[in-house]
Amino acid sequence: MQKKALAAAICCGAMLFAGTSAVPYMPAPAVCSAAAQLKTVTLGGKVLPVNAVVDKSVTEPKQDGSVWICPTISSAIQKAHTLNAENPTVLVKPGTYDEKLRINIANLTLAGVTDPNYTILEWHASRNDKVPEGDKTTTKTPGSVYGISDCATINVTKKALNFQVVNMTLKNTYDPTQHPEEKHTDSPVMTISGDGSSFWNCRFEGHDTVINGKYGRQY
Repeated sequence: MQKKALAAAICCGAMLFAGTSAVPYMPAPAVCSAAAQLKTVTLGGKVLPVNAVVDKSVTEPKQDGSVWICPTISSAIQKAHTLNAENPTVLVKPGTYDEKLRINIANLTLAGVTDPNYTILEWHASRNDKVPEGDKTTTKTPGSVYGISDCATINVTKKALNFQVVNMTLKNTYDPTQHPEEKHTDSPVMTISGDGSSFWNCRFEGHDTVINGKYGRQY
């Protein structure tokens, strides 16, 4: 999905990419919602217990019964995995989250509460940007360039089988018009290497390569 101008896609389980091969169409689930008490996510009739909630009003992770409340998506993913290693589920409250993620665990679900316009994950990087000190979303050394795969807002690795996102907008806000000196300004929203990734009622926004599908099937 490559555009020279701003690109946006809305996905409700429709066909995306699987490297260079098409994958079968998947119908949107009958129900794709979060319970009012923020305890479960219902997706296609399957009820997933929430293991962590992302809430920007807290300053550090804290446990509330069987659920972690975390200030960032990345910290919520870590805490959810400690509670549920098989099917970790993170519910993201409405807001704009300026984060870059590297997904390394299988069967992870990230879910916004309602409309994808209310829950936004965004980052801003192109393939030519240099890796800063402390960046744990890439294996490249600080000072080297990201390249097209590692500059994505979300990098889904081969370990992250069956990753799914529900009710969210995903963005890479890098603007190539502000960098006319650069010849190659790829700035994907997602790089996907894990098999079985799916996106339900989601929006993707970027200026160039929106989905960098490297391996596996994506729905």
